[in-house]
Amino acid sequence: MSSVFFFSLTLEDALKNPHFLFNTLEESNLSSLIKKNDFVGIKVHFGEKGNTSYLLLKLLSPLIKYLKRIGAEVFLSDTTTLYRSQRTNTVDHINLAYQHEFGKLGIPIIIGDGLKGNDYIEININKKHFSHCFIASIIKDLDYIIFVSHPTGHILTGFSATLKNIGIGRASRVVYVRKIALSNVLRKLLKEITL
Repeated sequence: MSSVFFFSLTLEDALKNPHFLFNTLEESNLSSLIKKNDFVGIKVHFGEKGNTSYLLLKLLSPLIKYLKRIGAEVFLSDTTTLYRSQRTNTVDHINLAYQHEFGKLGIPIIIGDGLKGNDYIEININKKHFSHCFIASIIKDLDYIIFVSHPTGHILTGFSATLKNIGIGRASRVVYVRKIALSNVLRKLLKEITL
């Protein structure tokens, strides 16, 4: 089973001492898992054009420093979106990340589902509502992924952060297309039932 680490920290405390995370990582003995040359993706949200709803860079720096000290091949990562924005394709998405100064962290930025969001792997899950899911192809080559999230309000899930990022932040945009198709089918069925 995978290890899950949860850190509860106020923004005020984090800004006063951003190396708290680094010290906590040292104590967690994460280096016993992550080894030199392991590929470690840090899943972040690069924000949207014109907003400030993304992580402060100084909060990511200690984690990056820690992983580099281990010798990991570390990079920032996200996936494309279906809705029209600067995150719809890899080129615009990376440009947005640079506009929000993520390039200053000194590590590569990789969009995990390819140039147009069509690079995915299909995984059979055989569950009640879905028999398979579509995950960004980068997942198959990662040794580790670390989700670093900020709390958000979300129209579908209410309050969300890391759990939403695990569920949708590693999915291929194919998931969005199928989800919309499924919701259209459900709407038609519901309309027929209520007539």
